[in-house]
Amino acid sequence: MRWMLSLIFAFLMLPALVAAPAQATPSRSPKIPPVAVVWVQIEGADGTLFSGRVVTRTHDVTTESGGTRTCDGTNYDANPTPGPTVTGALDDAASANGFTWDGTHWAQFDDFFIETIKGESGSSNTYWSLWVNGEYLQVGGCQYQVRTGDTILFKMDSF
Repeated sequence: MRWMLSLIFAFLMLPALVAAPAQATPSRSPKIPPVAVVWVQIEGADGTLFSGRVVTRTHDVTTESGGTRTCDGTNYDANPTPGPTVTGALDDAASANGFTWDGTHWAQFDDFFIETIKGESGSSNTYWSLWVNGEYLQVGGCQYQVRTGDTILFKMDSF
């Protein structure tokens, strides 16, 4: 009797098994880079050079002095996955608002040393310091990943 029930069950399930679509293979659509909406403020020696909302995305950064480099937070193994960064936000602010910046690439830190923003350069006793949400960064701007709502400050500081 059991064999008959098994046979009936198999007979009833056969059309469903045959008609079932093959399991779809996930498509390999292009990955959309992470995005963050941040506030960027740039304070030069004599006042504010820029202040505004910036939409920043994960991307490589190109400077005249440093060339094109990865700047996605994975630099120097700081984070396991790519994301938008402090230096990326500066790059996006400059592109969107028509100003320039420059920095050399330091291979030993896999990061940029920002030298000039909006025509203002550091000197032998001044430099561009990087701050996020009121905290001085202890890592480079390509290592620190930002999130929506962060406040980023580039400030001309002295040694």
